[in-house]
Amino acid sequence: MEFPVIKAAAYAMIHSPHVLLEHGTTITMEKLTNPDSLYLKSLSRHLRTFAEAVNYPPNQTYIGNLSLEQLQDIPRPWYLTRENFPAQGKWGEIVDEAEFYGLLKISDRFNLVELESAFAQELKSRLENKEIYTPAELQLLDKGRELSEIQEMIDSGSGVGLFLPEGLVGYVREAHEHDSNLTAQVVLENLASKASALLAVKNLLYLNSIDPASVDYIIDTSEEAIGDMNQRGGGNLAKSIGEAAGLVNASGFDLRAFCAGPAHGLVTASAFVQAGIFKNVLIVGGGSTAKLGMNSKDHIAKEVPVLEDMLGAFALLISENDVRSPVLRTDIVGKHLIGSGSAPQAVIQALVVDPLLSNNLSIKDVDYYAPELQNPEITVPAGAGDVPLANYKMIGAMAVKRGELERAQLLDFCAQHGFVGFAPTQGHIPSGIPAVGHIIDKINRGEMNRAMVIGKGSLFLGRMTDLFDGISIIIEKNQGQVLAPAVRAADTPAAAPDKNRTRIGLTIGGSEISTEDLLEAARQAVKADKELEVVIIGDCTCKDFAVYPAASEEEIRQTSEKLLQNQEIHGLVTMHYPFPIGVTTIGKVITPARGKAMYIASTTGTADTNRVQAMVKNAVYGLAAARTEGISQPTLGILNVDGARSVERHLEQMRQNGYDFTWGSSSRR
Repeated sequence: MEFPVIKAAAYAMIHSPHVLLEHGTTITMEKLTNPDSLYLKSLSRHLRTFAEAVNYPPNQTYIGNLSLEQLQDIPRPWYLTRENFPAQGKWGEIVDEAEFYGLLKISDRFNLVELESAFAQELKSRLENKEIYTPAELQLLDKGRELSEIQEMIDSGSGVGLFLPEGLVGYVREAHEHDSNLTAQVVLENLASKASALLAVKNLLYLNSIDPASVDYIIDTSEEAIGDMNQRGGGNLAKSIGEAAGLVNASGFDLRAFCAGPAHGLVTASAFVQAGIFKNVLIVGGGSTAKLGMNSKDHIAKEVPVLEDMLGAFALLISENDVRSPVLRTDIVGKHLIGSGSAPQAVIQALVVDPLLSNNLSIKDVDYYAPELQNPEITVPAGAGDVPLANYKMIGAMAVKRGELERAQLLDFCAQHGFVGFAPTQGHIPSGIPAVGHIIDKINRGEMNRAMVIGKGSLFLGRMTDLFDGISIIIEKNQGQVLAPAVRAADTPAAAPDKNRTRIGLTIGGSEISTEDLLEAARQAVKADKELEVVIIGDCTCKDFAVYPAASEEEIRQTSEKLLQNQEIHGLVTMHYPFPIGVTTIGKVITPARGKAMYIASTTGTADTNRVQAMVKNAVYGLAAARTEGISQPTLGILNVDGARSVERHLEQMRQNGYDFTWGSSSRR
């Protein structure tokens, strides 16, 4: 089975200061709760002009005119940059609010958007110079309304206004008199998502000379719920975007997963193509009007311009392997499990470490990580910190924990494997997807071999669960041939394995025990059990055992995991190993006074990120180990540390419910 490829990426941004003033939720809530606030009075003075928005370096990075390195080199604050940039980029464009209102009208199929006549004609004349608009689309701007009619509709409460600096230029009306899901406000939110996504799709098709008829499926991954009172999120925004873009041979559906939606869409589209169900799948995501100005209170308080004045949108085309475009490794997908936990370490373990380990890759084997890429100039003044850097530090910390990286190298790792954030805080937009265009470019130029796109989402927002969410996938250089999922085998050992014997690997290195003591223990074990075979993994010269050479702790780890995964060894004895969360070891010692076996649960690794849960699990593991060795009635004691009483209560409840064990006793009084 072939891996699918990313054929093209496109991005669009819409400068929307007046939509922000009327429909951003931070502003609308302030108008309801504190209408005379100083914040509302000063808001307009902190808005940017269209030229300032175009020249803002993160926005230029989003549409491809600046590389990630170029953005990194520009001194902050970026909003003070005075260099002039074009609104058209390599992967898309930045448009103003007037053109956006035209897109709303073009996207409208139910005559819910009306523009003032003179404004509509002027806009049509402007858009006739852009090749992405068809004559049929521009014809929709021929019929406008008188300003008095527009004002009357707004005054009646059945419509919301569309404004520019010169004043009112149009309105969006409600789609149903009594349906709260089809109010003018909701209709505008939905049309804004559709129209902005349409702009991204138009750029994708135009800039890459893609035949619209070649697209056969669409996945919309934005955050708006399309429906009416009987099915509030029924959809289908994807097909409506496809209809507007002329994708006549496509079908599609809406995929919703909060901020992680686009990454889920990337994996889903890849699966569709790899399975042969569809040949060309389009992933789209439009902007969110609700999130405009979301952190503007904090920005104004710190005398920062209102930077959340941009609607963001994207479009990606996933296709069959063309032996040129970067491939999507559908065999290296990380997922946040229901049982993973929501601690940052557990999230990174599930999304980053686990999929890499299962494919014999280290954290450093990924050239670039693309997690949440929020612009820090937006999030830092709001108190949320530098989100991308926090992600890179956590990934690097996991590399340190696994022995792949020295602690002193952590910041170097962040600089080498990550880049500064640049995406607008539009919820689903920042999660990895804005980097795809840069990843494609870098891979095609030979500057990168492998990247990981990471999407993360907060499900508690819907009040159905407080679980976290996330998914990741690897993008790699195309090797110029069809690649099938395969496990990389370790080097051929010095001696072929005997299939009739139990083959155990023994690592040499990274331990306080000398190499000779380890080898002597192996000799004694083999002498005692004729069905046991031992192989050595590490930097060792030994004539008694087959040796898999490995010069460093990281090479020892990688070689060991390859051998285990390929079933070339049945088990592993190691004195030093960076276990993932959830893996722990049970130690057996002989008590010096009475010579009885005692099991210590646990000795290395971590069963769970929660101490109480970890100790309960360790108790079960220790009892199981003892019973496996023939101790039918092992007794159990608990180390007196924080949480011990909670552990005791949990275990006692298990015992009363039928889990058989005996509490140990103490001679202390």
